[in-house]
Amino acid sequence: MNLLNSILILLTAWLEFILESSYGGARHLFGAQIDLIPPLIVYAALRSSIVTMAILAVVGGCAFDSLSLNPLELQYQPR
Repeated sequence: MNLLNSILILLTAWLEFILESSYGGARHLFGAQIDLIPPLIVYAALRSSIVTMAILAVVGGCAFDSLSLNPLELQYQPR
């Protein structure tokens, strides 16, 4: 059951990324983008293994940055 739970969590994250990037109805209705990935990461931390949580956090962060319209912000400051 743990493997199935991990697969379902990762599949849910993938579906959330697709829906958040393609459907803008909630953004227009509420006036702000509603992000569902942090609650999913908390759920994964409480219900699954550390490996699933780490995969979700890394893949989730990369997917969120790649599908968002936010500009890339680099923290590098030359001396």
